[in-house]
Amino acid sequence: MLKSWFALPVMGLLFLLTQLCACATTEESVKTRVFRRTPVINAAEAGNLAEVEAQIDRGADINARDRNGMTALHVAAKDGKVAVVEALIKRGADIHARDNSGIPPLWYASANRHSAVTGLLLQYGARPEDIVLSHLPSIGTQTTALHVAAGHGDKNVMEALLNKGEKVNARSSDGYTPLIGAARAGNFEIVRLLLERGVDIDAIDKGGSTALMVTTHIDIVNLLIDKGAAIEKKNNSGASALRLAVDKGDDALVKLLLDRGADVNSKNHQQVTPLMASAKQGDVIVVPILLKHGAKVNEKDRTGTTALMSAAHSGKTDNVRLLLNYGAQVNIKDEKGMSVLMAAAYRGNAQVVRLLLEKEANANDENNDGKTALGIASERLNYNIVDLLVDKMSHKEFRGTVEKMDYLSIVGMNMAVVKLWIKENPDIKFEIMADKAERFGLCKIKESGIINTVAVELNPGFKGKKINIVCAKENNKLYRVVRIQ
Repeated sequence: MLKSWFALPVMGLLFLLTQLCACATTEESVKTRVFRRTPVINAAEAGNLAEVEAQIDRGADINARDRNGMTALHVAAKDGKVAVVEALIKRGADIHARDNSGIPPLWYASANRHSAVTGLLLQYGARPEDIVLSHLPSIGTQTTALHVAAGHGDKNVMEALLNKGEKVNARSSDGYTPLIGAARAGNFEIVRLLLERGVDIDAIDKGGSTALMVTTHIDIVNLLIDKGAAIEKKNNSGASALRLAVDKGDDALVKLLLDRGADVNSKNHQQVTPLMASAKQGDVIVVPILLKHGAKVNEKDRTGTTALMSAAHSGKTDNVRLLLNYGAQVNIKDEKGMSVLMAAAYRGNAQVVRLLLEKEANANDENNDGKTALGIASERLNYNIVDLLVDKMSHKEFRGTVEKMDYLSIVGMNMAVVKLWIKENPDIKFEIMADKAERFGLCKIKESGIINTVAVELNPGFKGKKINIVCAKENNKLYRVVRIQ
């Protein structure tokens, strides 16, 4: 009986110890069970050289695969286990084995920047030319180990691959070379190594871009230019390195390229200059840099648009003022007859409109459709712009402009414009009504100084009739002008 009483805690202790041992091997057991990994694969991943060799000595299949098709050599190469990799190779591991995604050990070593393992695999006969990944849906680009190493910046791997005979100007399916990849990634030492190995410095990708065009790294830009990179070469869109830097808004790179001799007035296929592009983006830092380096302010693109028009449309007053100070023509027009003032009126920037009017912008100019800045501002419901333009005009100019407008063009006008326009069109019946809520189709007609009316419900009163509604303003109060046909 006493023995039985003591046996209970002893048995419990043994059970506890058993559970603790089980917990210690849980992670390894999960990998074995879920990924169907063999002991030799687990040992290789752990970097346990002694266990790897012991498993092989006991007859373990050195090329056994897990659920993902990875061998012990795959996982050791992926994790940079140099001693294990060398032991596996010497014991007969398949150096060219591919996993379920078609990837061999060399790619994993190179992609993870394990230069020692990569060099070891190459030394034992791994084929860099076999690393072609175009069939992988997750990657989608045909590339080589050299491209991968160039992008990752591993100089030792690059040297090993180049010494193995990897082509320095090899192209991916996107057309880019290792140099383009290294320049884009900002890997200075790789760029310098490739230049020392005779790489084509002006090789282009499928978009026509060179290494100089794709990099934003100042040290690499200087190195490439020092080594003779063509600074004025253009991509398939006609953009140079300078234009691409402008598009990125990279003021430091823009200044560097200009200081190194880039053409500040270079045009793309649409005849757009860097200054036009920067003004359109509203870049208040790059525009001054371009002007100080001699950008021409009155150049036109294929549509006749100038930098000042683009600046006015972007609404950046500082750029508009700066361009005007550099001699930009205030009354120049594009191919549609649109002036700078019209562009600003369309945008609705009162500061820009006021500045242009101060610089003698012609408020009476018409575009090819016969519309003035006043008409454009009214159509856009830019009430403050309408008031600025009306205040600027003489009575004669004001009357002449209004006489040419159709009823759709008085949208947004102040009441003075509306009254004058109605006076010029006595054959049309108008009713002025307060700008009250139109919920459920209900509008109240207001007694006006022009026409005396009574309250009428919109839907019942105008049912079956065609109406046109435009807006007007008087004493900062909005109205609607209803034309009934």
